[in-house]
Amino acid sequence: MTQTSATLTRIHALLIELQVSFTTPVLSCDNQSVISIAHNPLFHSCTKHIEIDVFFVREKVLPKQLSVLH
Repeated sequence: MTQTSATLTRIHALLIELQVSFTTPVLSCDNQSVISIAHNPLFHSCTKHIEIDVFFVREKVLPKQLSVLH
């Protein structure tokens, strides 16, 4: 999910540079716990040892640059 969101971020930057209109990209994921962690700005104590990848996706989801759905 992190690699796909990084690719979408690069494509997003390219489209902005080319002045092409676009909508917010939607990333589908079948893991509901990952989706809830990406959408939830408050982490629970059980997620304190999560890798940096989740933070990258969360930083894209919170400002609505990326939408993650099940």
